[in-house]
Amino acid sequence: MQFAEWITKTHEQLCHVIYTAFRPTPLQHYLFLQGGDSIHLVVNEKGLFCKENFQRAITSLQDAQGQTADDVSGIGKNKQKGGKTNKGKQTGSKSDIHKIVCKVM
Repeated sequence: MQFAEWITKTHEQLCHVIYTAFRPTPLQHYLFLQGGDSIHLVVNEKGLFCKENFQRAITSLQDAQGQTADDVSGIGKNKQKGGKTNKGKQTGSKSDIHKIVCKVM
């Protein structure tokens, strides 16, 4: 309603608001990773989580780690005692974001 009021004031013309439950343009969620070369559809227009595409995005992120100019994770070999990385993730385990997204979806 505020948008319609703004249009009315700006253009000095009536503006009619129409309510509908139908979305003319489907809502889709994509991931584009910094340093990545593609986008990944993770939630389609039906609201279904695309686990394969999300897994591809996570895999491409893991493959690209340490290869970008602004990535400093390689400094100091990125390892601490006990096989942990500086971010607290065990080597070989799934990332926290992967666990969160899979749990939510």
